[in-house]
Amino acid sequence: MGGFGVVWRAERREPYVQQVAIKLLRPGMDSEAVLARFEQERQSLAMMDHPNIAKVIDGGITETGRNYFVMELVKGEPITAFCDRNQLGIEKRLQLFAQVCDAIQHAHMKGVIHRDLKPGNILASMGDTGAGAPFNARVTVIDFGVAKATSPGLTARQIFTETGQMVGTPEYMSPEQADGGLDLDTRTDIYSLGVVLYELLVGAPPFDAVTLRSAGMAAMHRIIRESDPLRPSERLGSLSRAANAAQVQKAVAEIARGRGVKSDALIRLLRQELEWLPMKAMRKERSERYRSAAEFGDDVRNYLGGRALLAGPESAAYRAKKFVRRHRIGVLSAALIAASLVAAAVVSTWFGVREARARALAVQRLDEQQRVAAFQRSMLAGLNPEHEGRAWRAWLVQRLTDKLQSAEGSARAQDRARRLAEFESNMVALNTTDAATAFLAQVVDGARPTIDADFRQMPQVRADLLQAVVQIKLGLGLQSDPELWPTQQSVLELRRAAASERPADLFDALYWCGEVKRLQGGAKSTDEALLFAREALAGRQSLDPAQPEAVAQSLLQIANLTASDESIDAFRGVVEGNAYLPATRVRAAIGLGERLAEAGSREEALRVLEKARGQHERVGEDRAASADLRLNIGFALERLATSLPPVERAAKLDEAVRQYEQALELHAALYGDDHSITIETRNSLALALMGIGTPEAMLRARGMLDENCKRVRANQPPEEMVQALNTLSMALLREGKTEEADRLSQQVIQAARQFYETGSEPMVRTSKMRALILIQAGKTAEAESLLADLLRARLEWMSKHAVRGYDRLALDVGCDLLRARVALGDFARLDEVFQVCDPNAAAGDDAQNDGKYNYLKEKAATLKAWSARDATMRSEADRADKVVRDVAVARRAAGKDS
Repeated sequence: MGGFGVVWRAERREPYVQQVAIKLLRPGMDSEAVLARFEQERQSLAMMDHPNIAKVIDGGITETGRNYFVMELVKGEPITAFCDRNQLGIEKRLQLFAQVCDAIQHAHMKGVIHRDLKPGNILASMGDTGAGAPFNARVTVIDFGVAKATSPGLTARQIFTETGQMVGTPEYMSPEQADGGLDLDTRTDIYSLGVVLYELLVGAPPFDAVTLRSAGMAAMHRIIRESDPLRPSERLGSLSRAANAAQVQKAVAEIARGRGVKSDALIRLLRQELEWLPMKAMRKERSERYRSAAEFGDDVRNYLGGRALLAGPESAAYRAKKFVRRHRIGVLSAALIAASLVAAAVVSTWFGVREARARALAVQRLDEQQRVAAFQRSMLAGLNPEHEGRAWRAWLVQRLTDKLQSAEGSARAQDRARRLAEFESNMVALNTTDAATAFLAQVVDGARPTIDADFRQMPQVRADLLQAVVQIKLGLGLQSDPELWPTQQSVLELRRAAASERPADLFDALYWCGEVKRLQGGAKSTDEALLFAREALAGRQSLDPAQPEAVAQSLLQIANLTASDESIDAFRGVVEGNAYLPATRVRAAIGLGERLAEAGSREEALRVLEKARGQHERVGEDRAASADLRLNIGFALERLATSLPPVERAAKLDEAVRQYEQALELHAALYGDDHSITIETRNSLALALMGIGTPEAMLRARGMLDENCKRVRANQPPEEMVQALNTLSMALLREGKTEEADRLSQQVIQAARQFYETGSEPMVRTSKMRALILIQAGKTAEAESLLADLLRARLEWMSKHAVRGYDRLALDVGCDLLRARVALGDFARLDEVFQVCDPNAAAGDDAQNDGKYNYLKEKAATLKAWSARDATMRSEADRADKVVRDVAVARRAAGKDS
């Protein structure tokens, strides 16, 4: 672990037993520079906290005055050796390499440059399951002993590197590092990462170690600074055609076999986009490399996902510019000699030159247009209405502040404060996100005519840009835009025309057709979306080489489009699939846990989510996934609590509250307090607190709901406003403030009618809340009339929208209506409710459907009450009671109830 330190394996006894590694300064290595570097490594590592970076545990000075530090014991082997020994294919190697990029990005964010990245400092080991799949493998970056701090004050000792002193490993060293200068930045690590990836792909670094080290210091510097390495495909190709072909070809075949392909296939694979990745990272000019390790990692994942790469092959102009930069004097002399020769040949070659120029100009224009297209696509992708809205609001407030501060005097100061407060108060009532969305929508709409006009002769570039327009509109929440589907249809037509050349693009277009239809809603759109989704999935599964992340994307789309059982199967397929990235599997686990909890399999949902949380903690720093995991764990705990005895129920609700609190903290940090996601999470927390029911919990829940109501009225669309107000009505009802709850529920109904269709879910839930308040207030007859109208409206809405079969909401209203009529003694009209709800309940699975189970229990209780009035109903009540008992047995067998 470095040339100036010796590493010992040890056992730490306090505060608990733990296997660790101790790095101890070698005897005699006590110069100021070495001591400074040793301290540098210790402090660099102590600053970092990442699952793919070895952690520092302790440090200090021994009794004999030797520096040491204690760190995590990393079990593993160099990443190249690990991949070769396990015969990992190209895709699995790239997945591992992406973890390395994540780790180095973390170090760079902490102000630390590694400066000695090489396979020996990137250890790989198998995960807990040890199955050999890449998602069970882990890489750990070690040895920051020559790291350079980019943040001031990182260490008390100043690290001095003499000019011309080479620090690092030559084969993996960037040109600027080989110069021995002090002007290093994070891009020197990008170069080294490129060399590591190069070696992972072809089995050897770009420059042969023996040749490089035997050339002498000056020659070695010159090679690193000036010599362009062969592209990976060229390196393998040259080896396979070498003079001593038999032995070398055998070695090449062995390299290819270790990557799961034959030699020719590996060379062909590298000749495509794959070799662009390391070649961009290893550009001699720093400005031409990836800007960050995160960007490098993202481009690796772009390749794995079949998306366009940021990297591109070096153009002839780029290579010529590099040659001129390295050989200025020679090029100038050659240019003067060539000038006279060219002058003599101008007339005879004029027509040939003109034709060649025309061809070159056409190629140049194509390249320029493609670059313009990529730029426009990136500009479209950068549109963020919430960010723009906040920035606009902040700009307005700052402008007014600056203007008011120009006034002088104490009276003016008081006036400034008052006016600024009034302005900020008024700004709260302005939905700047909606305003920014409307503005950005106009920007995107304005792009369509330009795309059609400027790229008419370039159909696939045009398709790229139109697809970007669709994706940005969906991101802006404009799924109801009338131009959205026609634009996506245009993309699909263009992709089908080039299907033989670009099949992956066709399957991407089919996926986005499914997304447009899914988000537009309605039964017909959902059916159409499912057809597109299934076609995209089948196509993506047929691709060679496979694109597992694209397949996972389609599986998750189908999971969001299908009914409970098929949805659960689709989510489970991604969770258990060996080919998918850990982050993808965590996302699928979130969806699976949510669906299992909704279906009533609460204990299984908790197991899935807790396992996903453990995987997520090893994957990285995706705070959105972390928040979603905690939110869904809270949801599952809250659902599980309903079937437990009081003491256990209270414990589960307390745990659910803690999960919701963590999710709320993360969502607020990610999206802000006014975002709909944050508001929904705050609602969930408030409901869990209300479930606890203590005075302190109720008071806290009321405060959160009051805050939500203030925020949603000013900043959120009506869906969130109605949800928050309904929840507040429920809180008031539970506190016994019936009249206040009744007034608020009437206001909510009036507001909801402006946005929602009669019989739609938001309207039904809002009106149902009012009926419960009326019952609590003793106005049962009024509530019964409202519920009867509500059930009829829901059935009419289902018929209008071709919603057939089971509907949980209709059953919930039916249960409330049965209770109201029993309370009124109106047994004569109970059959009306049974005739409507029995067929609905029959469409639900006995063991999996909470809504059906609740209805069957309510029906049995209703018939029992009826039989007390009419003995002829006794046998029917007994049959209903037996059905409930049978369903309860089936639910316990399915693990839904304890």
